Amino acid sequence: KNRQSSTLNDFSIAVSIARSEAVKRGIRTVICTSSDGASCDASADWHVGWIIFVDANSNNGVDSGEQLIRVGAALETGFSLVGTSNVAAQIRFQPDGDAIETGTITLCDSRGADKARAVIITASGKSKISETAAGGASLSCT
Repeated sequence: KNRQSSTLNDFSIAVSIARSEAVKRGIRTVICTSSDGASCDASADWHVGWIIFVDANSNNGVDSGEQLIRVGAALETGFSLVGTSNVAAQIRFQPDGDAIETGTITLCDSRGADKARAVIITASGKSKISETAAGGASLSCT
């Protein structure tokens, strides 16, 4: 339970950093799934790792001259971190902090869905940790 809480807190903080950097810099930032720690990987789930970067040209990819802000390593074996379709591979933040994508990213471990926790991303770009999905639905680990 402590590892789950720590892992989810770390991811929630990363989402907050991505939003904060967009506002601070006045430019779009992206947090996306990344299996190599250098580029986005739309075919991967969040538990393989993630990056936060400044997306100066708004093309949703890390290009020469765009700053990589932070890299998140793959989660330890036994954890999955999967987003609903809107946030399955990326969350983009506008310069005012609003999120272009909204949804639920669920962290599961071997204890199953009834012990799962999630980070919910709202249109205002704020995120919160929850025991249910957006709208109060039960979380799913599939």
